[in-house]
Amino acid sequence: MSGRLADIRIAGGPLRRATDAEVDALEAELGMEMSAGYREYVTRLGHGYLCTLRVIPPTEVLAGLEEHRGMMAVYWFWERGHGSFNHDAALGSAVIADTWQGDRVLVWPGDARRVYLLPRDEALYPWDGDLLELADHLCRLVPDAPPDAARVFEPEPPWPTGPRDRRPPIEPDTPPPDLTRPPSDVLAAYFEELVATLAWAIDAVGGADVLDADVVPQEVLDPVFEALEARFAGIHLRYASRPVALAKRGNTMWTAPAERNRFTIVSEEPAGENRVRIRARQPDGWVLWSTLERGEDGWRVIMEENGYDPDV
Repeated sequence: MSGRLADIRIAGGPLRRATDAEVDALEAELGMEMSAGYREYVTRLGHGYLCTLRVIPPTEVLAGLEEHRGMMAVYWFWERGHGSFNHDAALGSAVIADTWQGDRVLVWPGDARRVYLLPRDEALYPWDGDLLELADHLCRLVPDAPPDAARVFEPEPPWPTGPRDRRPPIEPDTPPPDLTRPPSDVLAAYFEELVATLAWAIDAVGGADVLDADVVPQEVLDPVFEALEARFAGIHLRYASRPVALAKRGNTMWTAPAERNRFTIVSEEPAGENRVRIRARQPDGWVLWSTLERGEDGWRVIMEENGYDPDV
């Protein structure tokens, strides 16, 4: 790759390069040697774009690691995996590049010789070339891109690497949950808190009929919605793993009445050592498979998969 890096034209500046020490820290955290020319790329070019591809510097990879793994735990359809890159592999992966269209490039310690392209349609593809070849491939998919667009590097300032949260969660006067109970009881309590909090928000804006009629003034709706987001964030932190809780921040849906959001537990089965997989269903047939893992403080949700029951 080094020879072809010399062919890259720099458009603007200054370059914001990573250091070898920063790449070393990333490799130590992931437990793998970075592949596909990543080290050479970030230490010689740094933060910016080759056509549509942005290779993420190591400090930003680390800053977003927990949130990425939480997203992998709850928001990907796993029947679209590739070979040995399954749900557990995704939970150990990291995003090292992305595109402005929403595609992501993953690495995984279990297969360090290649990277994996996760397009916005969530179908996973292995990529055996290096990052320059990947930039060229993705650039060819961009309508009207100039022929040499993947050979022009546009430096940009690094994105913020601090905590990605906005507001701290609101913790109403609710006792801490007993996570040492049987996992189905823990999950049922999780669901109940979410439904009760949603019912509180619906009542706060005037009730289900008013909300469904879409006549709630914005100055009434906005503060209740912000409080609902923050209360949900607190519930997720109490019942789920930290990555899952981070991934769920901001994912707040208004569905009235609140009872439509109530899950009924249908079945439970072992899912490995200290893990169970529980199937729950909403009244409209929406199905949620939750994997809970037993840790030092009890059972917590570490994965979720969604589906639909056609018989409902």
